[in-house]
Amino acid sequence: MEPTYYNSSCPEPADDFVAIDVEWADHDQSICQFGLTEVRGGVVLPTRTWMIRPMDNRYGARQIAIHGITPADTENSRSLPEVWPEIEPLLRGKQLWAHNARSAEQPVIEKNLSEHYQIPHTPYIIHDSLDLYSRDDGQRTLPLCCMAIGIRPDGHHQADRDAEMCAELVLAYAKGVHPDWTNVPKTKEDLRKQLQEKVYLRMGQFQEYAERLDTVKKKLTRLTTNKEDRQTSMFDNEPEESPLTSDEDHLLYHTDVHALISSTRDNAPLQRVDVWDKGDAKPAEGKKRVDFSRLHYEDHPLQGKKVAITGVFYIARKEIQRALEAMGAETTSGVAKTTGALLIGESGVGLPKLAAMEKLVKNGYVVPRVVGDKDLDEFLYGDVRLFHIGESAEPRKQLDLTYAHFEENRWRISFPLSSIANKELYVPMDIAGDRRLFVQMCGNIGAFANEELDEITQIIVLPDDTLERLRRGEKDDRIRAVEQFYNSLRAVTFELQFLPLSDVLLFVRRRIVRCGDDATERLYVPYLRSAGIDPETDECFGLSAAREQFDKEPTG
Repeated sequence: MEPTYYNSSCPEPADDFVAIDVEWADHDQSICQFGLTEVRGGVVLPTRTWMIRPMDNRYGARQIAIHGITPADTENSRSLPEVWPEIEPLLRGKQLWAHNARSAEQPVIEKNLSEHYQIPHTPYIIHDSLDLYSRDDGQRTLPLCCMAIGIRPDGHHQADRDAEMCAELVLAYAKGVHPDWTNVPKTKEDLRKQLQEKVYLRMGQFQEYAERLDTVKKKLTRLTTNKEDRQTSMFDNEPEESPLTSDEDHLLYHTDVHALISSTRDNAPLQRVDVWDKGDAKPAEGKKRVDFSRLHYEDHPLQGKKVAITGVFYIARKEIQRALEAMGAETTSGVAKTTGALLIGESGVGLPKLAAMEKLVKNGYVVPRVVGDKDLDEFLYGDVRLFHIGESAEPRKQLDLTYAHFEENRWRISFPLSSIANKELYVPMDIAGDRRLFVQMCGNIGAFANEELDEITQIIVLPDDTLERLRRGEKDDRIRAVEQFYNSLRAVTFELQFLPLSDVLLFVRRRIVRCGDDATERLYVPYLRSAGIDPETDECFGLSAAREQFDKEPTG
């Protein structure tokens, strides 16, 4: 029996036609976006789209959840009566198509023209591309039909993209392209996986992404008791209402997350591991067993260490745990500063564990990493010291200070309040200029400037040349001193703050100009001269230009 590809009762597409799509804002179906794609002689022309201000710019939560358009997007847009004179000539005399036209475009356009705005028009006949496709289970939504003819359905529920996809469907029918339904996932879950955006996270991104994801999951738990995956729009024409914004919905349901990470072996390459998908069942464990005859037991470097495991290896996790215990290690469920090693499988990796590991590394702790099956073999049967396993079970700190640390921990000082008042500052001995004068200036604005780093230090003042070198990935002795100091502390997190020396000078200059602080000026001027800076004409720190600018400002 020959398979049925198309519904033969559907009208034949003309050589030239127009595909359209509309999105609406609320239960009154007031149009907020109109998309139009014209096809001439089998060529798809660039799609046109109009953002339209709906009646009273009013939106419903359900509609926002579907298309992601908000009142802010159309606040300054024109209304339908204003844009219709542009749209109508493009429809006049053309064969019109839309997907699901009977339930959407046909009644919605008619309702807006006739009821909402009473715009004179000739009733439009809009053919439904839904009728071009026949499928036993009746699932013929726009994305599914597109996938059947090899079109990736990106941007569904955006009027411009939906109009373009509809045009492609009609054109494929006109060219005799047969849909292949075997290319279409049979379940919502399979479809969701296929359409997910691939996200590749590196060290420095795990924690932030995990926090965003956790915030969305908590919001969903708080606002709804529905535990099912909400992504039904590929199978159902009307997705159910969601408490999430479109960005939150995309983050939770439409991303396929991978981590790019390397083990702590010297010169180890980056490897891609698949992060445990939020909506999937727990991934299957490995099936192989540990070869205990190859394990080493005597004075093993893992003795007394805590080892955490995340993800799937080719060896079953229970077998790995047995091997670790035989070598004197303890397996733990979490990642902490006492973790002696973290084993990371090639799939099913837990993002929270990566985030916890990243936070520790960021705060200077050494967390040896074993990534993938090849590393696991070396870890179990070879020399674990290759992964820089420490000799002691005590946590190790080895901070690698980067410019990102400075950016995230930069202290802000802005006129008129001195945010460094009563703060303990470390000012390096070798700053440019007369350090004694600089320290006195800091005292005039309420800060205590010290020449040594110690446990009461709160803010580290760094010259701008040091920070510029750090931005380029270079470290001078000042940065190395900060690293050495922090690694000697018992602090769990990096809480030191950084303040560019230039920020202090700019604050002092503004205080002198705006408050007439003569006492501080008597320190500021000679300090600048000692640093080789002209206190009057210098473009950045000079007083003359600053006073001129202040005099020009309106008073009162």
